[in-house]
Amino acid sequence: MTITKEDIHAAPARLAEWFPQTFVLEKYLPHRPLKVGIHPDILARCPALTRRELAPSLRAYTGRTMYLQGLVVGAARVDLDGNPAGEVSAADAEHAAATLAEILAARKAKPAAALAARRAERIARQPAVPAAAPPPAATPPAARMLKDKPVLRLPAFRQKCG
Repeated sequence: MTITKEDIHAAPARLAEWFPQTFVLEKYLPHRPLKVGIHPDILARCPALTRRELAPSLRAYTGRTMYLQGLVVGAARVDLDGNPAGEVSAADAEHAAATLAEILAARKAKPAAALAARRAERIARQPAVPAAAPPPAATPPAARMLKDKPVLRLPAFRQKCG
C-alpha cells in the first residue's frame, strides 16, 4: 500500500478531529508543542492508524511554520488530552529556529528562482536573430551628387497688396 500526499495531509485532519485539544487543523493558527514521544500514545488510542501513516503525518504537522514558531524555550508541551507534558528544551528551540529559517529562506528564494527560470525560458523561445549586415561605407559629402540630395520645391510666393 502506497501512501499518497492526500493521505499525509488527511491524517492531521483526522488527528485534529479526534484530539481537538492537542492538534490544530488550520495551518495559520498558533500550534502548541507536542509531547516528546507522542506517536505511541496516538497509535494506542487510534488502532485505525498505522505507524506508516502516522510518521509522515506527524512530520508534516510538526514541519508547519506555526508549529515551529511555537517551539520556544520553556513552552509547555501537551499530550493527547491537552495536559502539560514537559517543556521545550533549548536544543529543540534552536533546532526549530534553524528549520524555520531554512523554510523562510527557501520561500523567499523560490519566487526569484522561478522568475529567473521564466526569463531563461522566454529567451530560449525567441527566434535566433541573424547577424546584422555591416553598415554601408559612408561616402564623403563632396562626393555626393545633386541627385542624391532632396530638393524642396515650394510654390511661388506672391504677395498681394491690398
